[in-house]
Amino acid sequence: MIRTIIVFLFALVLVVFIGCNKSEDDVNKLEQEALETEAVKAASDSLAIANAAVAVEMEEETLSPEEELASRRYEAAGTGGFTVQIGSGTTRLAANYDAEQYIARGYEAFVSEVYIDDVSYFRIRIGNLETYEEATRLGEELKDKFSVDYWIDNNI
Repeated sequence: MIRTIIVFLFALVLVVFIGCNKSEDDVNKLEQEALETEAVKAASDSLAIANAAVAVEMEEETLSPEEELASRRYEAAGTGGFTVQIGSGTTRLAANYDAEQYIARGYEAFVSEVYIDDVSYFRIRIGNLETYEEATRLGEELKDKFSVDYWIDNNI
């Protein structure tokens, strides 16, 4: 009987040991799968964040031609002297378009913004000329070539 009990206890210990060993293998396997799943999820999250950042960047960079033109700023070549003003309007887009046309024709065009009675006006101007006579000659040239009215102003 003692021999049976010892064999029974030995068998029980063996079953428990083998069972625990198998369970430990299962636990290790589950832990490994969990780590791999977390790594995949983290990589996926990182990729999603990167894609979102690229999408935001692309939204900022993709302006329509009109939006891009309206966002441009044209600066005067200098201060002092005289300039020839050939137009004015209340939209930057139209003023920038006109300035682009004269820049393409080889003139130093720029847009000057002023506020009058809480309204923005965008003036299309050309040149930074030293004398009133030079400004008059440029104004007459523009009138002859492009049929525009002009006036001469201090370039401030």
